[in-house]
Amino acid sequence: MATVVTGLTRHRDHWQRQGGDCHLIPQSGPARPGHPCNETPGLVVAERQRFHASWPEGGCTIEAGDILLIPAHRPYHLDFDPRHRRLPAVCIFPCDDDLVIICRNQPEERWSEMSWRFGGPAGRLFHQTLDLIIALEAAAIDGLGAPHRPLLVLALDLALAATRQQPRAMRGGPAVAVRCRELLRQHLADPDLDIDIVATALGYHPRWLGRQYHHETGENIRTTLNNLRIQRARELLRDRTLAIAEIARRCGFTSHSHFSRTFHRIEGHTPRRYRCYGHLEMDDDQPPDND
Repeated sequence: MATVVTGLTRHRDHWQRQGGDCHLIPQSGPARPGHPCNETPGLVVAERQRFHASWPEGGCTIEAGDILLIPAHRPYHLDFDPRHRRLPAVCIFPCDDDLVIICRNQPEERWSEMSWRFGGPAGRLFHQTLDLIIALEAAAIDGLGAPHRPLLVLALDLALAATRQQPRAMRGGPAVAVRCRELLRQHLADPDLDIDIVATALGYHPRWLGRQYHHETGENIRTTLNNLRIQRARELLRDRTLAIAEIARRCGFTSHSHFSRTFHRIEGHTPRRYRCYGHLEMDDDQPPDND
């Protein structure tokens, strides 16, 4: 653990004093097999080594001293030189109010012993900081350069502060949750998808998988499935040629009413209103619709 913290500290100091480049994985595109996803934005930092990041449509090489910023819900794959496994290369992402650090340049079977979850409020602030950077990039404000460096330094400071807390055990490592979410994404349209099907496909007992998934992510598999389905529905609602009933079917809901209730519970408004106003904040004074 001390090696990870040392590497993170050196990288934070490098960014604060000398500056570096931040690479942002493109935000659009569907998840595909072989490309794991995080549910929240994350940073990848590596000490004195380069690595390659790839996604379904392309990739880029991250030089030593640079940072990779991963948007939420974006598939990606990281390739490290196995000769440099003694040098820290970590993935940092929030989980609830906590913050998780994984030593990513280790073989996947070792992730369970190379992962740490730290308590405290750093995770929420870290998430908000990365969301702000991604929003600035999406709005084409300056780009990821010097204007964003203070925000990235803040994110690294939050990660460093979190490591001062007592780490929590992460049995099985985050790879279990990553594989589970990937399978959920691949079968969102199946209305019969449940934890028993997921557990059978992954080779786990349903009860153990449910406990382990909750331990790693802080939520149950059904909640994640509903969130992923609504995320997919938001994307489809931008296509005004699709009927809402068809969108419900493509997202695995058994009826239009079930889809509307779930969408309203998660988003705070109905699918029809979301289609009208997109990602804009809803006005509470607007009359309710009966979708």
